[in-house]
Amino acid sequence: MKPIGWIVLVGFLFLGCLPAQDVWALKVGRAHLGDGTSIAPAIVIVSGERIQAIGEKIAVPKGAKVFDLPQAEVTPGFIDGASQFGLIRGELDNEERSEVTPTVRAASFVDLASFDLRRAFRSGTTTVVVHPGSRNVVGGQPTLVRTGAEVSQTLADTFGVRVSLGLDPTINAGRGGQGMPPRRPNSRMGVIFEARRAFTRARDYADARAKGAGIVDVELETLAAALAGKLTVFWQAESAKDIYTAMRIAKEFGISRNVIVGAQEAGLAAAELERTRTPVLVGPLFHLERRGGRGPRSTPESEGEPLGSAAESSRHDHEGHDHAADHGHEHPSAEPSNQWPLYVDEESALLHGCNCCAAGFPNFAVLEPLPPAVTPERLFRAKAPFALAGGELEPGQTLLDFARFAVRLGLPRERAIPLLTSEPARFLGLADRTGSLKAGLSADIVVFDGDPLLATTGVRAVVSAGKLVDLREETKP
Repeated sequence: MKPIGWIVLVGFLFLGCLPAQDVWALKVGRAHLGDGTSIAPAIVIVSGERIQAIGEKIAVPKGAKVFDLPQAEVTPGFIDGASQFGLIRGELDNEERSEVTPTVRAASFVDLASFDLRRAFRSGTTTVVVHPGSRNVVGGQPTLVRTGAEVSQTLADTFGVRVSLGLDPTINAGRGGQGMPPRRPNSRMGVIFEARRAFTRARDYADARAKGAGIVDVELETLAAALAGKLTVFWQAESAKDIYTAMRIAKEFGISRNVIVGAQEAGLAAAELERTRTPVLVGPLFHLERRGGRGPRSTPESEGEPLGSAAESSRHDHEGHDHAADHGHEHPSAEPSNQWPLYVDEESALLHGCNCCAAGFPNFAVLEPLPPAVTPERLFRAKAPFALAGGELEPGQTLLDFARFAVRLGLPRERAIPLLTSEPARFLGLADRTGSLKAGLSADIVVFDGDPLLATTGVRAVVSAGKLVDLREETKP
């Protein structure tokens, strides 16, 4: 070989020994890989935005910066597939002049610098699917967002289409107001009718376009894409009857990509979910404003009164009227409980002819026969595909809190972390990007002081796409 050839070869070998400017290593006591397994101790090597290698005994590139945290444990970044972080009005954020607005994009009105997205990042949630609100039957298109310490980043403007079942789309039905025309539907039956009519029109439109007939309709194009399996349909369905409805409509129209969100009563439909292999994103687990009705509003008189008390259950006001006086009956009192609040059932209300109770108007604490916190364990036993979602920002209501409570109520410990990482990644089609600690995937990592499933363990640092944010450094005076 000519001398110049040796010089070039030696030069390449020398450069190969030097780490890139953005290569660094994290040494920890244990790494939870996201698939239910872990390695201890563990070394994670990050290059750029991706994980370069992970293992118990692997060589650290020469010159790479090393973070040595022998007591720490790491997990993949959490994924929330049913979030409304970054929306000013949350579940109210819809364009309500029509019940079917499939072309509305959450990406157009999500605030990427919002406080809730920043707090989600600090709690370990690195990827979220931000959904439009639930006030329309077809509310629009969710967006995929990578959270950040300061400003988040949109990864995909169009990430499926959201369909809301149940009673949320009936709120304020027919009232109009603020220049709004009278709205429909005003019942569960009407919601189902609107959903089926929308997909029927889309199916007819797709058939006509395939034959070269008709003109382009952008709204029907979106729904036709869902029918063709090009977009995921996210069905907002909290009660068991709405979950069954979602599966029934999906079967009727041959919709192949379905994810049910909310799903607090999915445990009651676990066998059918397992049979159809329909994935569900369960959560929030402890939200007191679910199932069509809103929880009791606190007043100075009710402060300190136990939730679900007789005062709340036996007599209640709707839009200022006295229930017993106007309807001639009182519902049975519910005993105070520390469990998920017991509700007066809708059937009892309907037997009395009390439509306001059955519809779940705002001042009434609707009754719930199944504590949603036991749903994950029921779905696990039934082998139904599910993950956790809908995390909130308040202490006790984050995604990690949901996993911790699920373990306390019977879910095997080794299955908890996958419900926040690899399982939602699989359902959302992101498994080749994130959700696991694996070479080649995005370096989305949460660093904990110790066992992440212990309530006393805090988040020490978060890595998003290879960028590490030391939360302890941020809080120093």
